[in-house]
Amino acid sequence: MLDDPTIAPDFKETHQDTTTYEWITRVKVFYELEGYWESRSVKLLARKTGLTGELEIRYCLYEHMEGLVWAEDGPRKIKLFTLDPKGFYYTDQVYFGVDTDGDGEIALIHDSYEIFLHGEVFSLNGKAYRLGEVSEDGKKVSFEETKETPTEKPKFLKGQPLPIPGVLQTDPSLNAAFLEGSPSLIVLSKVSPATVLEPVYTDCDCSSLSAFERYRLDGIIDLARRYAELKVLWVLTGKEQAEPEAALLENIYLRDERSLVDFYGFPGEERVFIADSKGVIIELDRYWVDEASLETDRPQSGKLMLNYSDIKKTVEALYKTN
Repeated sequence: MLDDPTIAPDFKETHQDTTTYEWITRVKVFYELEGYWESRSVKLLARKTGLTGELEIRYCLYEHMEGLVWAEDGPRKIKLFTLDPKGFYYTDQVYFGVDTDGDGEIALIHDSYEIFLHGEVFSLNGKAYRLGEVSEDGKKVSFEETKETPTEKPKFLKGQPLPIPGVLQTDPSLNAAFLEGSPSLIVLSKVSPATVLEPVYTDCDCSSLSAFERYRLDGIIDLARRYAELKVLWVLTGKEQAEPEAALLENIYLRDERSLVDFYGFPGEERVFIADSKGVIIELDRYWVDEASLETDRPQSGKLMLNYSDIKKTVEALYKTN
């Protein structure tokens, strides 16, 4: 790229004395061992601290393959991604998306029920399939039917039942009945309710909470005080461990299992789900992606988080309805 003309960054941000730059461009890559050139879409990230600091540069591939696979009821869209730094689609280095529900789109979001790793099994029209062969250029993909059980992929959608993992269904102290009979919240946070009210900065993730996150966590604790029947499953996603007294209230159930973290989110995440008395999702922090923008130089995606006012109004409306 040293011979290329100067290109202004697509994104630039300065925080304190550190400036970050981002470019998304296509470059020609020569694979010396294989002996050929290939054009690749690449994201470049550059960071510089202060006037005399060194310029740190990173890059990653920024592309995927898209096609159709024929199902019993017609063609279904598929997308293929690779983790290989050279951009080859080796079978053990790929993950893929399949339009399993037949809506013509693939949910390309973090907690997607339509994205699978190369060894995972998915269900299509009542049959189970797994990835078969993939050509190195990613232009040919085959799937094979299997008797294996499809990989469990929770679907977090408004108006749909809130998925309950097996670890809760078999827990005598907290099972599926927890989410029935009265409104409930599932809260993912790096810190416990006790730490929200009295931060202990020596050994917790409380300093990484934003003012927005701290304010809404404080508000959720207040709602749990006001509505004794409101059930709150509080899942710790940071390094803090669940101590019984840290829950503060009897209707807040504090847990720190990694399986729950992975089911509802990921380590370090802040997230909220709100369900009604029948266990149906009413509101949630949700991920989104503009699929059409994936074909452009500026893909659009993100996470929409409920503020405390949203949570308060939703809970109050549920109790008025009940």
